Amino acid sequence: MLARDVYFDVRTDRYCGCTFDSRLRVDLVTCPMRTEQFHNRQEGIEWEHVVPASDFGRQRACWRSPPQGTDGRTHCGRVDETYRIMEADPHNLIPVIGALNAIRSNYRFGMVGAGTEDPIVSGCGFRVAREGGGRFVEPPDAVKGQVARIYFYFEDRYGHRIGRSQRRVFDAWNKQFPPDAAEIERDQRLAAITGVSNPFVVLY
Repeated sequence: MLARDVYFDVRTDRYCGCTFDSRLRVDLVTCPMRTEQFHNRQEGIEWEHVVPASDFGRQRACWRSPPQGTDGRTHCGRVDETYRIMEADPHNLIPVIGALNAIRSNYRFGMVGAGTEDPIVSGCGFRVAREGGGRFVEPPDAVKGQVARIYFYFEDRYGHRIGRSQRRVFDAWNKQFPPDAAEIERDQRLAAITGVSNPFVVLY
């Protein structure tokens, strides 16, 4: 649905701006992104949860207390309808190169200081902090505001709790990087499909 009805005319991944086709195959010839990690996931687009499933899942009882032999994600998917809705909410999904989806994992977002960057990724604005001070990632400026507003949407719609340090980052990004035409159009298309808008885009 996202590829067909939302991103049909904006086929660029959100972390590096690399183009992809209708089959979600990345044009590696023109893509500036370079990494030695996850070679088998560099050629395709994946739909990343901006707010990781483990992040909102851990705030739910089903995730914290799964039956023996079952992990929290599987258990929540079986017994918690709200969790299933959250996991599938298209407002929280963006197209990214599979390797970057894997590298981001469920790390939080933040600002990577000078001299603290892990050179695991090069060629675009996606930055990863070295381990030691707490692993986190910094997306390029073009998507920082959108990331913040997706988190605010999740808080508003589902009661998802945002930590104090994360909120400071997101408040700054939301102010510094207001919605552009593409983000507004994305929200309008998602609203037409789901009946739900992100108020932090609409009311900006």
